Amino acid sequence: MHAILEWASGATRANIVNDIVLVLTGTTDKASLSANLTQANSSITSSVAAGWTLHDASAGTNIQCVKAPIADDGAAYKYVCIDHSTTSELKLVGYDSWNASTHVGTGKYTGSDLAAHSQQSTPASYVIKMRIYASARCIIILAYRSGTRYGATNGGGPTGIFERSRTQPWDTVGNGYIPSVWSNLGSFVTSSTPTTCSSHATAKNYAGTNVQGYLNPCTIGVSANYFTTASEFPSSASAFFKNASGSDTIPMFPIWFTNPGTFVAPLGDISSISDVWTVPRGPMADFDEFTDNGKTYTVFGSSGTGCIAVRKG
Repeated sequence: MHAILEWASGATRANIVNDIVLVLTGTTDKASLSANLTQANSSITSSVAAGWTLHDASAGTNIQCVKAPIADDGAAYKYVCIDHSTTSELKLVGYDSWNASTHVGTGKYTGSDLAAHSQQSTPASYVIKMRIYASARCIIILAYRSGTRYGATNGGGPTGIFERSRTQPWDTVGNGYIPSVWSNLGSFVTSSTPTTCSSHATAKNYAGTNVQGYLNPCTIGVSANYFTTASEFPSSASAFFKNASGSDTIPMFPIWFTNPGTFVAPLGDISSISDVWTVPRGPMADFDEFTDNGKTYTVFGSSGTGCIAVRKG
């Protein structure tokens, strides 16, 4: 699902949260959203189903919790609170579990509730627009204020919750681990060091200690040869591959969840599960689209760098 939603200045935070939850849970008719929505500047496409269900409509003041099943275990879920409890910040706060009766979660994804990684949204004072990408595997949101792209406070880009693949022997369905991560993608594509992206506290290093991991782009099958900073991404305007027919093709690099020097091997990648990739910055502008294997992707990153390719809904 891909939605562009714009709310008039003065929109309530409750309406913004409710509208986001409605599109995440399958609403495709923008006319059914709140009266604060500017219909002419909003759109919803859903060739890929949004894939989330409402879990707790009363998770807190201006907070609602949604859930989606894990790809390899339909009986387990990842939980995300759409949180606009503060006047100027929208957060995607991830949890391993959420009790809809007590309105309390466990296994909160470290960093996902920090103001520095929230989407900048002050509807009392500005026109707010958000680009939302979602499937049952991920949610990604990028915010604008009065037509200017703001994104996350740190990095100026989108934030999201993603499922990843499993590569570690302890990380199994039977052991009950939830293979999802949270990331400030704006920090990811611009930082001189890997983004401080986090998963649940059950990510273990070789000693069995719970540790934080990072998202790094990586060449397929070569876990020791990944790019660790944005400056290492291919950035030439001619940074293409040639396909079998000799035509230019955009190279798509998988994004691995890792922590060099701490994990013996990556914990898995988000690309094969959530269909989110890194791409060269040079060939395309922000929000350009391209097709790969019959699927359409939108390119965006932080402040116009265009380093992330997301499956368009």
